[in-house]
Amino acid sequence: MKNHELACRPATRALVSVIVYALVAAPTIAMATSSVADPGVVVPPVVYQSVFVDGPKGVETTSTDWKKANAQVGQFKRGHMDILKWDDAHNPANPAVPETMAPPAPAMHKH
Repeated sequence: MKNHELACRPATRALVSVIVYALVAAPTIAMATSSVADPGVVVPPVVYQSVFVDGPKGVETTSTDWKKANAQVGQFKRGHMDILKWDDAHNPANPAVPETMAPPAPAMHKH
């Protein structure tokens, strides 16, 4: 009997089908039948690795006493606007808000 005749036999094709099913489909079905709610299912342990291990360590070379820094900022009762005014008063060559502002651009959308 030649090889191609052996492969064409129904019994050989059935046996090959069973082997392929056993190798491919059976493990998939076994995985699908294990429930995530089953406490008896064995899972591999999760290994923790921080994403910040290789990241930059920071750019500041000194540290500031946070209470002192908080008190300094706290003297400006209206927040950022007071800080801008303080900067203008102590550095008039570089005002935070320009004296004259350009007119607004014309509207592109019209109704």
